[in-house]
Amino acid sequence: MRVLTFASPANEGLTEAVHVYIENLSTRNTSLLWFTESVFKRLKQSGNNINDSYSEFELDGHPANLIVYSDRFAFSIYLFFTILGDKAYLVDYMADPDGNYKFKEIAKEMVNSFKITDNAKQINQFPN
Repeated sequence: MRVLTFASPANEGLTEAVHVYIENLSTRNTSLLWFTESVFKRLKQSGNNINDSYSEFELDGHPANLIVYSDRFAFSIYLFFTILGDKAYLVDYMADPDGNYKFKEIAKEMVNSFKITDNAKQINQFPN
C-alpha cells in the first residue's frame, strides 16, 4: 500500500518522485532474501525491464536491498526495501527516462533519512 508520495514540482515539467510503501506480510519470519525474490517475480510479471541483480543497502540501520530497473514506460526506478517484523518497508525513486535527474540528490537524502517507527498515530480530526 502506498502511504506517501513526494513529487517534483509540476511546473518543472519533470516526473521525478519518491514513494513510500508499507506491505503487510503473512508471517513475521519472512527473510529479506525471500522477499527480494518475490519482488523480482512481481516486477517481471508487470512487464518491467529488470535483471536478477540487487545491491545490499541499509534503510534506517536495517539490512535492506536495492533493485534498479526500468518500468514499461522506460522510467528509471531505484527500489529500496527492508523487513521488520511482519511488514516490508519500501521506498522508491522514480526518474525521467531521458536521464534528467534534477532531484536525485534530494531523493538520496530522503532515502538516507528514512526512519521506521512503530508508534504511528492516526489523525482523527484536523486541528482548527
